[in-house]
Amino acid sequence: MKKSNSRRAVTLLELLTVMAIASVMIVLSTFSLNGYTAGLRISENVATIEQTLNDARQMAITENAVVEVRFYIQESEPNELVDIGVFRRTGASSFEIQRRLRRLHPGYPLNQDQSSILQNAEQRVSTSMADANRGYYGISYRADGSLDLPATSATGDNGWYLTLARRGAGETLPAIWSSIRLDPQTGRASIIRP
Repeated sequence: MKKSNSRRAVTLLELLTVMAIASVMIVLSTFSLNGYTAGLRISENVATIEQTLNDARQMAITENAVVEVRFYIQESEPNELVDIGVFRRTGASSFEIQRRLRRLHPGYPLNQDQSSILQNAEQRVSTSMADANRGYYGISYRADGSLDLPATSATGDNGWYLTLARRGAGETLPAIWSSIRLDPQTGRASIIRP
């Protein structure tokens, strides 16, 4: 039998075709990962907010005190939620920080149109040493764990909402969003996701 020593070589055209297909796959996977990362960050922000709200409620009940949760906003972006803090009432109008401020991932602001808490709360400015002259929205838990919010929101629902969405969202929510629903009677927070 005669043995063949010929080798099949890869042509330049075949090599360029494979490289073009690989580059298209890389570009498509990058877009997919961006959406995944955005969803992960908004989920982390919402989980942090929910945990902070539940901690504040528990603190109000166990210490039989009024506890305020403050949602700090960035001055350059009016709805950009930057930090969240828990404060315990120590006097008629004075509060003391109870937990260090928790930093949230940037780029996922509160959606004012979809957040009934923000529609009915006025922005305040802090005068305490821990957070002097920073704008924030605040809600307070009473000693029984209930909230200082009316029993029904402006929409007639018996819950109040705080909605975070990817930057650029207007009156309609984008594909990446998440809400926290607060029951004013029990003070319990629950997460709503699409």
